[in-house]
This record gives sequence, structure tokens and C-alpha cells, in this order.
Amino acid sequence: MKRVIIIGAGASVQEGLNEDLWRKIEYNTIWSCNYAFMTMPYRPARELWVDRSFFKNNVTQLCQLQKEGIELVAKENASSIRLPGTTYYIGVRKKEEYVGKEGIAQNKIFIGAQGFSGTFALHVAICEGYNEIFLLGFDYGVPPSSGETITHYYQNKLNVISSGVGMPNVYLKKDKVKQQIDTYDIFLQETDIKIWNVSPKSNIQCFDKITYEEFFNKIKAP
Repeated sequence: MKRVIIIGAGASVQEGLNEDLWRKIEYNTIWSCNYAFMTMPYRPARELWVDRSFFKNNVTQLCQLQKEGIELVAKENASSIRLPGTTYYIGVRKKEEYVGKEGIAQNKIFIGAQGFSGTFALHVAICEGYNEIFLLGFDYGVPPSSGETITHYYQNKLNVISSGVGMPNVYLKKDKVKQQIDTYDIFLQETDIKIWNVSPKSNIQCFDKITYEEFFNKIKAP
């Protein structure tokens, strides 16, 4: 079993932090999306991002990761400066452009209708042959009609520049989850890959959802 843990930004990650998340997953393969690496007590195996603005606002930190030998993987943006040594892929948004496990070979990584880094990271993992993928912080916003405004676990903890932090309307429209959430259904084509969503309250319903207790039990060394 080839396993990877992908750290997104959803507020549900705080549940894991309350249960000593970083210590319990330390010896696994961990990928960080966007700002997640800044919250970790050690370095991830890989840092991934999609947005040009994220790169421009954090280039110093990304260069430092690279100096430390951390792999950097990003969506190619024609108008942005390329960081030497970083792996770039073309990002595609339409479901009909999804090419499954051939994404890397065809240089087409699916980022979904809204262009999220987590979607990008998930497709890269599938292309690289990971067959057990744990998604942390893949909440897709807050529960509809909840009135919650904490969308990201590092909200009010890190000084980040982001159009989504604290903005439930990025994910919801009139107290309903946006239709673009069906982006994730495309990954159900990969029937030989197990994708676990470690967020029982996640708005993403297509993957099996598990609690942090169940997650920790699944990754325990035999």
C-alpha cells in the first residue's frame, strides 16, 4: 500500500491538532497545500500550490523549503516567475479534460472548477501511484446555515493573504453548497484507489468520511 496524507486548510484540521496530529502522523508521507507547512513542527515531504498570488507572497519561504530539500510542485502560470527546481504542471478545470492516472504523462493536472490546490494535490497523488490517500482539511467551507465563519484552521493564527480565508461565500451560495463541489466526483473513476476524507462534517460527500480517531487507527504501524 502506497500511502500519502495531504494537508488542506479546512477548519476540521483543528480537531486533529487537539489530538496531537503532528506527532501521530510524523513518520508518514505528508504533503502540504499552500500555508499548511507554516503550521507544522517539521517539514512536509512536498509543498504544492496553484495560485500565482500564493507564490508571489511567499517566495522567500518557498525558496527556503527548496534549500532544505523539500519538493515543490505547482500549477504552471504563464505570467509568473518560475522557481528553478520546481515541478510545474498545466492545470485543467473541466471534467472532460480529466485524464486520470495519465495526468503527469500528459502534463494535465485537474484543479477543478474553482482551481483549488487540494484538488491539484489529489490528482498528482493519483498519477504518482498512491493507492491510499488521506485528505485532511478538505471541508469545502463551513456547514450550510451554520453561521460559522472559521473556514481555515490557521485563520487568526497566521497572517495570510488569501481570498478564501474567513469567506464562506467562496463555498456556499445562499446557505447551499455551490454546485462546483461536484468537481470531486470525477475521482470516483479511480476504483482501485482508496480516498479517505478525514472530516465528518465536510461538505464533500463523494469520499468515505472518517473521524480522526479512525484515521489514527488506520495509520498505526502494525
